[in-house]
Amino acid sequence: MTLMTKGIVAMVSLLCATPCDSRKTPQSEGPPNSLIERLQPAFRATNLRANGVLNTTDATGGTKSMKFVFFNKNDSAGIHQRRLLAFIAPSEMRGTSLLAIQEQWSQQNIWSYSPLFQRARPLAADEFMDSIVGSDLFYVDLFFPCDELFLHRVVRTETLPEGETLVVETTPKRAAGMSWYGRTLSWVGKNMQYITKVEFYDHQGKLLKTLLASEPREIDPGLHLWLPTHLSITNNQNLHRTDVVIESATTDLEIQDDLFTTEHLERGRRGGLDAPSE
Repeated sequence: MTLMTKGIVAMVSLLCATPCDSRKTPQSEGPPNSLIERLQPAFRATNLRANGVLNTTDATGGTKSMKFVFFNKNDSAGIHQRRLLAFIAPSEMRGTSLLAIQEQWSQQNIWSYSPLFQRARPLAADEFMDSIVGSDLFYVDLFFPCDELFLHRVVRTETLPEGETLVVETTPKRAAGMSWYGRTLSWVGKNMQYITKVEFYDHQGKLLKTLLASEPREIDPGLHLWLPTHLSITNNQNLHRTDVVIESATTDLEIQDDLFTTEHLERGRRGGLDAPSE
């Protein structure tokens, strides 16, 4: 995985939108790794619940809309990551859920649950780049990357409508197998609290998809945490598009550890992942 979930999360990571501490705005000084690290220290220790809508549009203009609830819980170091994504509408999607747990940088596990089969199925590593429910979010986008395995390099500055940005290139230090993407380019606003654009390239150097983040909202005034509430992801190779709209988000809650278990996942419609206890 690359910079998307580090600078923007998971959908939530939201998905792949990452809240950041506005008191730690990135500057051009210092090594690129430090620049990136300034974007997400507050989020690493944050419990997050978000409700939203995921809309997909194919090359012919056909659309599909799904409502979801997303939970995130990390340890203070950001190594132990737990994320739960459950779809609650339309009716045929209700109860379809994903559970992502990372115990160590090298130990990442994802389970999918479908009410049709009524069991949680572990995903194999070669499925991590598959699409989540036909969207342009991949299963691997549910995790932060390991800093030790990637290099961040400021390649240029660029002015966007939102303001001046630093364009940061992220590449794997080791063999291509260490990264699900060949590289990413991220537009980091010097005076913003989040990454506003990310380009994802495959291992052949071709642009795979582009993510745009907009409409930030302060979800925790005490910690000055901001979250982009609109993510637009375009697959540049098949012209498919996914829009994620965050309707509500909060960090003011306690999330029980047993929420992030396959037992809870398998309750599906019966246990109500659409309305888990807080």
